[in-house]
Amino acid sequence: MERRSQNRLPDSELVTLSWEERSAELRQMGSVHDRTPKGMGVAADHAIPVGTQVTISFPGEELVGIVRHDTRKAEEHFIGIEFISPGD
Repeated sequence: MERRSQNRLPDSELVTLSWEERSAELRQMGSVHDRTPKGMGVAADHAIPVGTQVTISFPGEELVGIVRHDTRKAEEHFIGIEFISPGD
């Protein structure tokens, strides 16, 4: 049984994920799997620690979120990101 409060919309955009880890700014490309008004799922090559604040960059748009889960699936990681408002 699906327990989500928001319907997920399939998506397939490429995004850049950026975050800080151990005083270094890291970046990687990801492919959006799905998106809701509250967050998104992104497939990427490398893990991002749960609880990390990430910036998600699209052409002409930038969002900020917190990594809520990172699950390895085959050769990639499925990263669940919850959007936050600036200043949260």
